[in-house]
Amino acid sequence: MRGAARRPVHHDLLDDVRYCRQAYADAGFDVLAIDQTSPEQRSVGLHTVRVVVPGLVPIDFGWHKQRALSLPRTRSAFRRAGWRTTDLGPEELNRVPHPFP
Repeated sequence: MRGAARRPVHHDLLDDVRYCRQAYADAGFDVLAIDQTSPEQRSVGLHTVRVVVPGLVPIDFGWHKQRALSLPRTRSAFRRAGWRTTDLGPEELNRVPHPFP
């Protein structure tokens, strides 16, 4: 990936989580983690969490629910990454920004 930083190799999943959380925080994003563990899951030692990072491009299912094209970050990400000097214009936006439309 052009301009991408090399990720460190961790041998503990929790270290990977901490690394990702810090990378988002360093970029100015809040990271919210919500415990959604059901009593049944907890009783057998399993956990379910949902992680939300407000301001990132959401994954929407269904063309009529698509929000990515209206987010300011969609237009400014390449400029902020230093890959270009201006924001994307409307004609330059990728209308299918996720790999599984």
